Amino acid sequence: MGKRGPKAGEGGRPRTKDPATRSDGYKRVTVGPKGKGTQVLEHRAKAGLGGTKGSKGKGTVVDHKDGNRGNNSKGNLRKVSKGTNNKRRKG
Repeated sequence: MGKRGPKAGEGGRPRTKDPATRSDGYKRVTVGPKGKGTQVLEHRAKAGLGGTKGSKGKGTVVDHKDGNRGNNSKGNLRKVSKGTNNKRRKG
């Protein structure tokens, strides 16, 4: 893995992007014991489906009701089938 740039205030060019947010807009969080935690997708963890694809809830995905991938409040998340989620998809 490549070296990350300096943190803000350490000189050099500060990072402009939140490292916990993926390029597709989904947020990652670390769960588990300190130093041995695993990064998971926040919206899946909050919805109770585990953090990654292929974990519990096969065939079930998490839909953001408002379409904002950054809004992971429990009231904005719902478990749906892949088919239902694809019907709501923009594009």
